[in-house]
Amino acid sequence: MDLETALLAVQSQRASLLEDLLKDQIAAVQAKNAKISRLNELMGLLNSCAAKMSSDAKAGDRVPIDNATLAQLKTAVAEAGVADAPDFGQHWNATIGGKKFDLDQFSKQEIDNICKTFGIQTNVNMGLMPTPYIAPDLATFEKKLAGMNPKVQSEAGLQLLDKIKTLSKSKDKFTFTREMIQMSTKSTGINKGQLDGFIQKMKSNIDSLSNSQQMDMLRLQSLSNKRNEAFDLMTNFVKKMQDNRNTIIGNMR
Repeated sequence: MDLETALLAVQSQRASLLEDLLKDQIAAVQAKNAKISRLNELMGLLNSCAAKMSSDAKAGDRVPIDNATLAQLKTAVAEAGVADAPDFGQHWNATIGGKKFDLDQFSKQEIDNICKTFGIQTNVNMGLMPTPYIAPDLATFEKKLAGMNPKVQSEAGLQLLDKIKTLSKSKDKFTFTREMIQMSTKSTGINKGQLDGFIQKMKSNIDSLSNSQQMDMLRLQSLSNKRNEAFDLMTNFVKKMQDNRNTIIGNMR
């Protein structure tokens, strides 16, 4: 390999490496832009929730969030990759035979339906206290039990049905007595103070990403300039080699 060919190979490799670095930097900038965009979407939802609070609302006041907005918030938080977001929704605990279960709103409705079917008085604040339920015969009881099965999907609901069935077989005349089922609020959702704090945190994240993005853009511009210089240098080198060959050939004539 002659000197010119070796120099050309070096210039070509340098240009190729700079091209790869430039592609990686462009991908990093695009990813950060997407991250900022998703955080801005989340901020829009958070601000709309904050706007629903009255001007004299206190930090401990619960933020009213409907189911549609709650679903949008959960999606936005997941897409933005926020790992430490507060719990926006309302959740419930049910204590069945001394064992606690986490229930979502749909499961709470299941429990309400089950208790209504079997004559259990429901009171969220005071707990659920079964009232005596007497099935006229086992067939009638089994029919009620079977009728609930298609309506119950959650694990807690199914276990409550099983608990009722067990109780029915352990009591005379299938009567429920002295058994307590408690339902209590696990989390009432986010309050104004938590929401305001989370909004400020998201603002800080966006500002931090924006500042970092500016540095990334400067590095991108620098890599772009170096890549262009490398290709220009390689092009000029090839042209100079060709001119030298043409001069030599011309002199030989």
